[in-house]
Amino acid sequence: MSVLGVHLFIIFCSLWMLGVRADDPARILDGILQENAFKALVQPLTGVSYDGNAPSNLAGIKVSGMRLRSGSFERQGVEIKEFYIPDGVVVNPSVKRLVLVYQNLGNWSEVYYPIPGFTYMTPVLGLLAYDGDNLSSTDLLELDVRATVHPILINFAEEVRFFSGGYTLQCVNFDLQGRTLLSNVHRRNICSTKELGHFGIVAAPISPAPVSPTPVPPAPLSPSTNKHHRVLKVILTVIFGFIALGMLLAAIKRIERTTWEMDELSMQLAEMQGTQLQRLGMEQEDSRRDGCRGLH
Repeated sequence: MSVLGVHLFIIFCSLWMLGVRADDPARILDGILQENAFKALVQPLTGVSYDGNAPSNLAGIKVSGMRLRSGSFERQGVEIKEFYIPDGVVVNPSVKRLVLVYQNLGNWSEVYYPIPGFTYMTPVLGLLAYDGDNLSSTDLLELDVRATVHPILINFAEEVRFFSGGYTLQCVNFDLQGRTLLSNVHRRNICSTKELGHFGIVAAPISPAPVSPTPVPPAPLSPSTNKHHRVLKVILTVIFGFIALGMLLAAIKRIERTTWEMDELSMQLAEMQGTQLQRLGMEQEDSRRDGCRGLH
């Protein structure tokens, strides 16, 4: 098994033990990093960023957490690492406190967010928001944060790698609905967005080919999904079995009807032949009697 496969297997096992369900490896990673960021928030001060520790099998990833009051956050905005969130954002659903979880995926960027035909000039940076009322609770609600007036800015000033000519820089946004969006880079190192998610800067050829969605490493089907598949398979098998049985019974009925009709026809032919033979015998008897009268 490859190194990537080993790491994904460990992640799947970890999430299974924690009872966390996700649709793909990137979302599973979000759950793991959220848990590690919350561990760093021990009696945290409001508006202060606390660095957490990523699991040892994900060395190179950085994670931080910041707890905020929702009302102040919506009115004033905040700055955390490379992200600048302006005033006027809306948090949905409404909560009293929230926690921003910052991610820097480092050399794991291409593993969890591959984008064929493009080269990463920066690591993928992520920012997600969770309900922060109870830091010790599990299955935390993920919040939707949207900018309504000014965009959210991501400043990659110290992260952009040098690249040669023949390429153009573009921002890439992996939103929470699984879409991959490309946009222009501002001042060679700044990207903008209206919502939270994962972001990076990539180098593309001057005339890049259209981006085709690339499937991420598959996550295992949940037991309920497997059960539904088995039930559906049984139902389809029963339906097709009844259809086949009905076709067989119809064929047998047609054969029986054909046999009965042939028997009836044979009986009618036999009766007709018997009648004809009887008539022929009577005619021969009459002929003999007429011959005898002529001799006398």
